[in-house]
Amino acid sequence: MKIERIEVYDERFEKSIIDQHGAYVINDETYAFQVLDRNTCRVTFSNINYLNEAMEEFHFFAGHVSRFVDQKGHILKEYEQVSFFDMRLEEIYVSQFYVNEEKVKRLLPYIDEFLIPVTKIDGKIVSLDGHTRMKIAQLKEISHVSCYFEDAGDYAKDFMEEAQRRGIFHVFDMPLLTKQEYEEKWHRFCDDYFNRIT
Repeated sequence: MKIERIEVYDERFEKSIIDQHGAYVINDETYAFQVLDRNTCRVTFSNINYLNEAMEEFHFFAGHVSRFVDQKGHILKEYEQVSFFDMRLEEIYVSQFYVNEEKVKRLLPYIDEFLIPVTKIDGKIVSLDGHTRMKIAQLKEISHVSCYFEDAGDYAKDFMEEAQRRGIFHVFDMPLLTKQEYEEKWHRFCDDYFNRIT
């Protein structure tokens, strides 16, 4: 079974679904996720066969979503609801070095709530994901974001420490790179890191 997240134009999905990383294909079946609020996501699908796998995959990347519903609002799946707390951007340490400028421009029209998964490392609150959203908050001069705790692998501490070695502590320190630069630099670092530890 192959799970593919669609990142480029595909006539099977609305552009807004693709832009918000909600378009998935599993064995040629389509699953579209539209976040309705910080807890709820509506799923449109072509086949129920792989629905559970699609929801698991989406939930992995959007841990704040605790309730999946169908087009009629019937609950398809529920997870334990996360607790949110507000933090100032400058109080959140980062675990990434760069932000993809094209992704920022693509998501700018859609982001009106900033939900950031974090963990605690050495007494610091560290973002595990959502660096693009934090950069958009910075650009919009929004000082606070909503955070929720997630479990983190050992890599998170290594990534945070490497970021700090590079002088990158908070989102304000993260440069915007072109899509090509971002993929070359960030993906190369991640590939080298995970190849080294395995």
